[in-house]
Amino acid sequence: LERVEIVPDSSSEVLSTYTYDVGEYELDLSMLTDPEELDGRTITMSADVGELAVIVPSDMDVTVTGTINGPGGTTLFGEESGGIEHTATQSHDGGTDVPELTLDLELDVGHIDVRTR
Repeated sequence: LERVEIVPDSSSEVLSTYTYDVGEYELDLSMLTDPEELDGRTITMSADVGELAVIVPSDMDVTVTGTINGPGGTTLFGEESGGIEHTATQSHDGGTDVPELTLDLELDVGHIDVRTR
Protein backbone atom coordinates (compact mmCIF):
# COMPACT_ATOMS: atom_id res chain seq x y z
CA LEU A 1 0.00 0.00 0.00
CA GLU A 2 1.45 3.33 -1.04
CA ARG A 3 1.65 5.94 1.72
CA VAL A 4 2.44 9.52 0.75
CA GLU A 5 2.76 12.44 3.15
CA ILE A 6 3.09 15.92 1.66
CA VAL A 7 4.17 18.65 4.08
CA PRO A 8 4.96 21.82 2.11
CA ASP A 9 6.46 24.76 3.99
CA SER A 10 5.67 27.31 1.27
CA SER A 11 2.35 27.91 -0.47
CA SER A 12 4.18 27.94 -3.81
CA GLU A 13 4.88 24.22 -3.26
CA VAL A 14 1.16 23.43 -2.95
CA LEU A 15 -0.17 21.97 -6.19
CA SER A 16 -3.66 22.69 -7.48
CA THR A 17 -4.28 19.00 -8.25
CA TYR A 18 -3.10 15.78 -6.64
CA THR A 19 -4.10 12.52 -8.38
CA TYR A 20 -3.34 9.06 -6.97
CA ASP A 21 -4.17 5.40 -7.44
CA VAL A 22 -4.34 3.17 -4.36
CA GLY A 23 -3.04 4.05 -0.91
CA GLU A 24 -3.01 6.58 1.92
CA TYR A 25 -2.37 10.20 1.00
CA GLU A 26 -2.01 13.07 3.45
CA LEU A 27 -1.59 16.74 2.62
CA ASP A 28 -0.51 18.69 5.71
CA LEU A 29 -0.86 22.45 5.26
CA SER A 30 -0.31 23.27 8.94
CA MET A 31 3.42 23.98 8.52
CA LEU A 32 3.07 26.67 5.84
CA THR A 33 5.09 29.81 6.50
CA ASP A 34 2.82 31.83 4.16
CA PRO A 35 -0.72 30.38 4.44
CA GLU A 36 -2.18 33.74 3.33
CA GLU A 37 -0.86 32.95 -0.17
CA LEU A 38 -3.46 30.15 -0.42
CA ASP A 39 -6.27 32.73 -0.21
CA GLY A 40 -8.81 32.10 -2.96
CA ARG A 41 -7.24 28.86 -4.15
CA THR A 42 -8.88 25.50 -4.76
CA ILE A 43 -6.99 22.26 -4.16
CA THR A 44 -8.29 19.08 -5.79
CA MET A 45 -7.24 15.62 -4.58
CA SER A 46 -8.46 12.35 -6.01
CA ALA A 47 -7.62 8.67 -5.71
CA ASP A 48 -9.09 5.34 -6.71
CA VAL A 49 -9.00 3.45 -3.41
CA GLY A 50 -7.73 4.34 0.05
CA GLU A 51 -7.65 7.38 2.32
CA LEU A 52 -7.30 11.05 1.55
CA ALA A 53 -6.42 13.24 4.52
CA VAL A 54 -5.93 17.00 4.60
CA ILE A 55 -4.76 18.98 7.62
CA VAL A 56 -5.40 22.73 7.50
CA PRO A 57 -4.37 25.55 9.83
CA SER A 58 -7.14 26.38 12.32
CA ASP A 59 -6.90 30.09 11.42
CA MET A 60 -8.09 29.61 7.85
CA ASP A 61 -11.59 29.57 6.33
CA VAL A 62 -11.97 26.22 4.58
CA THR A 63 -14.84 24.81 2.55
CA VAL A 64 -14.46 21.13 1.70
CA THR A 65 -16.50 18.83 -0.50
CA GLY A 66 -15.78 15.12 -0.13
CA THR A 67 -17.18 12.70 -2.71
CA ILE A 68 -17.07 8.90 -2.50
CA ASN A 69 -18.22 7.30 -5.76
CA GLY A 70 -18.56 3.81 -4.27
CA PRO A 71 -18.69 2.64 -0.64
CA GLY A 72 -16.94 4.76 1.95
CA GLY A 73 -17.18 7.67 4.31
CA THR A 74 -16.07 11.16 5.18
CA THR A 75 -14.96 12.87 8.37
CA LEU A 76 -14.98 16.60 7.69
CA PHE A 77 -14.06 18.76 10.69
CA GLY A 78 -15.47 16.07 12.99
CA GLU A 79 -18.71 15.51 11.06
CA GLU A 80 -18.89 11.85 10.06
CA SER A 81 -21.05 10.47 7.29
CA GLY A 82 -20.94 7.74 4.70
CA GLY A 83 -22.64 5.33 2.38
CA ILE A 84 -22.50 4.53 -1.30
CA GLU A 85 -22.20 7.35 -3.83
CA HIS A 86 -21.90 9.81 -1.00
CA THR A 87 -21.05 13.52 -1.06
CA ALA A 88 -20.61 15.76 1.99
CA THR A 89 -19.73 19.42 2.34
CA GLN A 90 -18.49 21.16 5.49
CA SER A 91 -16.94 24.51 6.32
CA HIS A 92 -14.49 25.65 8.96
CA ASP A 93 -14.55 29.25 10.18
CA GLY A 94 -11.00 30.33 10.94
CA GLY A 95 -11.88 33.81 12.16
CA THR A 96 -11.82 37.33 10.71
CA ASP A 97 -9.61 38.41 7.81
CA VAL A 98 -8.11 34.97 7.30
CA PRO A 99 -7.28 33.16 4.04
CA GLU A 100 -10.09 31.28 2.30
CA LEU A 101 -9.37 27.86 0.83
CA THR A 102 -11.56 25.39 -1.07
CA LEU A 103 -10.86 21.65 -1.03
CA ASP A 104 -12.43 19.29 -3.58
CA LEU A 105 -11.69 15.68 -2.62
CA GLU A 106 -12.83 12.56 -4.46
CA LEU A 107 -12.37 8.82 -3.96
CA ASP A 108 -13.88 5.80 -5.66
CA VAL A 109 -13.69 3.65 -2.50
CA GLY A 110 -12.41 4.60 0.96
CA HIS A 111 -12.33 7.42 3.48
CA ILE A 112 -11.78 11.18 3.36
CA ASP A 113 -10.59 12.98 6.49
CA VAL A 114 -10.18 16.74 6.84
CA ARG A 115 -9.18 18.33 10.14
CA THR A 116 -7.50 21.37 11.62
CA ARG A 117 -4.25 21.58 13.54
